[in-house]
Amino acid sequence: MLGLDGATTVRGAFTVPLQFHGPAAKGGFDSLTAEVSYDRGTTWRKAPVTPAPSGKKGRVLTLDHPEKAGSVSLRATLKAKDGTAFTTTVRDAYLLK
Repeated sequence: MLGLDGATTVRGAFTVPLQFHGPAAKGGFDSLTAEVSYDRGTTWRKAPVTPAPSGKKGRVLTLDHPEKAGSVSLRATLKAKDGTAFTTTVRDAYLLK
């Protein structure tokens, strides 16, 4: 969980809940992929996106925070059923203490 300062002390496994709004909330997409960077976007690695636990909406992103990282940057690509794609990047989405 993130603190009020937008940071976490969790190292190792960390789960980020994902929620969708608009057409995507109704299943209006074909696929969702995510990537994580621990060096402010210089290098990226795939991050698994899985269905939310039973009884919850959305999906979850499972990360593995390394010991020496100072922040987490996220990038997600949503592909619509008609073939169009939307990618968004959030550099320093949250900090690691």
